Amino acid sequence: MFDPQSPFTPTAPGPEPMQDFAYRRLRDAIMCCDLAPGATLSEGALAARFSLGRAAVRSALARLSESGIIEAAARRGWQVAPVTGAELRRIVAARLRIEPALAHVPLDPEEAALLQGRDALVRRSFDAGDRAAAHAAARQLRDTLAARLDNPFLARALADLWDRGARILALGPASPPVPLAPLFAALARRDAGAAETAIAAQIESFRATATDILLDAARVAPPAPGPRRGNAGRPDHVEPTTDRTDRGDRPCPEHWD
Repeated sequence: MFDPQSPFTPTAPGPEPMQDFAYRRLRDAIMCCDLAPGATLSEGALAARFSLGRAAVRSALARLSESGIIEAAARRGWQVAPVTGAELRRIVAARLRIEPALAHVPLDPEEAALLQGRDALVRRSFDAGDRAAAHAAARQLRDTLAARLDNPFLARALADLWDRGARILALGPASPPVPLAPLFAALARRDAGAAETAIAAQIESFRATATDILLDAARVAPPAPGPRRGNAGRPDHVEPTTDRTDRGDRPCPEHWD
């Protein structure tokens, strides 16, 4: 019989602390480029814009700085970290190391069929113009697989990599989510090799799209004195334009590929 007075009964989660809410709210705004790369941030302006207390904003900015998402700006407070080619290379390298763990997620045929059906709905939603819902659903499918890893450390690492990659994608025009059906089919067959191949193809699709976005941003960005250049003559530091007229209806990054 259920005993609500038992010391072993799990308690319902309480309200989210304001510092945590502020951190999540500001991080989401950065990842979907509502706070654009290179933007200068101040406690007062952020508190007013997002209806947050200044103490909560101060705590959130400190946490964001620790994760490298924002940087201290001399005499200007804080600045959103720029998007760089080096960051893209690190994201891709980390995904190639970590994401193949999804190839061993246990998935029975019935579950795979359900997920494949949802993946098909993602395609139809995007084609019908509901791009925000499509990207939200695609990210939920990825999070579902990550949760099945039974390893919260890996799941959090993947979520962070997907978010950071989404920040780059947010700078370009809206593109359809990468299909996940081949991965679901491979998992249902217990074919880890095919699943790893599908994962590698997804990462390569992201790399190619993100590279094009960074190159386009570099072409339209105003020239900076003495730019550093990465491999093959590509700009390593990109200050992208904040013109978002060609992006379409894009949700925040927790919903992107």
